[in-house]
Amino acid sequence: MDNIMKKLEKTLVPFGSKLATNNVLSSIRDGIAAVMPIIMVGSLALIIKNFPTATDPTKDKWAQFLAGDGQGFADFLVKIWYASFGIMALVSVFGIAYNYAQRKGVDGFSSAVIALASYIVTLPLAVTQLDKKTFSTGIDFGQLGSNGLFGAILVGVISSVIFTFFVKHKITIKMPDTVPPAVANSFMALIPGFVILVFWNLVATLLAKTDLHSINNMMETLLGKPLESFGGSLIGVIVVATLTSLFWFVGVHGGNITGAIMGPIYLNMMANNLKNYQAHKFLENIVTTPFMDMFVYLGGGGATLGLVIVLTLFAKSKQNKTMKPLVMVP
Repeated sequence: MDNIMKKLEKTLVPFGSKLATNNVLSSIRDGIAAVMPIIMVGSLALIIKNFPTATDPTKDKWAQFLAGDGQGFADFLVKIWYASFGIMALVSVFGIAYNYAQRKGVDGFSSAVIALASYIVTLPLAVTQLDKKTFSTGIDFGQLGSNGLFGAILVGVISSVIFTFFVKHKITIKMPDTVPPAVANSFMALIPGFVILVFWNLVATLLAKTDLHSINNMMETLLGKPLESFGGSLIGVIVVATLTSLFWFVGVHGGNITGAIMGPIYLNMMANNLKNYQAHKFLENIVTTPFMDMFVYLGGGGATLGLVIVLTLFAKSKQNKTMKPLVMVP
């Protein structure tokens, strides 16, 4: 056992420590975490809107109330959904860029604003046909939610890396010290902001001429679908749960490491389930963030709550009996 421990520590501790302190992964993790409060609010609104009061939809009094006498209450709930799940990518790109810049010691707010503008630049325009003529009518709202999550990660990371490079190498407009910080930061962000926006506009223009069409479509095709296939499979769950527990076993925060990689994937799969639920379709994804929290991480990595209950009910050794009051209450 000691030899196994030593081998695991020698292998996993350096690797886990590097991942845990990696600025990119940590920024993705914390940026995605910023989405969770509004996701919880949006989920509550969705439950209220779709609360079933009858198995037969024609006899569902609550649905009939929302559709008729609810005086627009259904629209009220839908707007909350749009303001939560519908802007998931926007919040993520802002949070990722902000956290990365902060970790690098530069102005996080300016970095986040530029990344947000860059993400908007990459989005294809929504197209409407009227009287056999085609019009561009603005941004497709569907690109701001879960469909754009992987694109938001890419844009957020690369934009903040470029911004940090410019600031660290002083390729900025330097204002006198007497200028208020807010104004100085605005001028400081001018050059990197211009370069970053032009860069993403060129990337989006080139992609529009290919079969990939856009950043979001490219990321979903090349990265999103393969990762979702792995993360949503039984093998994927076993691998993630095993790695999380192994990292904890050698003293590294396993949840932070695997969560930074798998968190966006589970969140996107949960959002896809939501779309299917709204369309009264089968929920395709079993593995989502709530699934992992309830069946894998309940009580801690490796469903530790089960171990605590067993210790409390069946512990016989003196050591385990001593542990009972120490672990059960917390």
